[in-house]
Amino acid sequence: MMDLMYRATDKATWDAYATAMNLTATGGENTYPLGCYIDEIGPVVTTPAVISEDGTILTPAVMDDRHHVNVRIVHLPQSVDEEGTVTVTTMADLAAGNADVEWVDPATVDNPRRIWAGGMRYWVPEV
Repeated sequence: MMDLMYRATDKATWDAYATAMNLTATGGENTYPLGCYIDEIGPVVTTPAVISEDGTILTPAVMDDRHHVNVRIVHLPQSVDEEGTVTVTTMADLAAGNADVEWVDPATVDNPRRIWAGGMRYWVPEV
């Protein structure tokens, strides 16, 4: 089991990437193949607001408005072409992302959001 974090320019971009990487199955929104779980977070706070003792906002929060996602991989996703050839998507393939979907290195995240029950086991590339 491995966990990945992503940020995409928006939800539609994430949905297209997840489909291309075999992270989603047919059957409508929030349908995932066996062994793949996706927790869509959306925008996140990068710098919390500064609030006075009386509740006045002194400095507003800074948001990262991109679409953030946690993915738990229990079994690597795969596809089968018309000839019956099975292609397994690797963790490196999943972490590669693209121009609009970025794998987030867990070492760069101080306060991860919506952690899976039991904690996160982050995938990092071997050096």
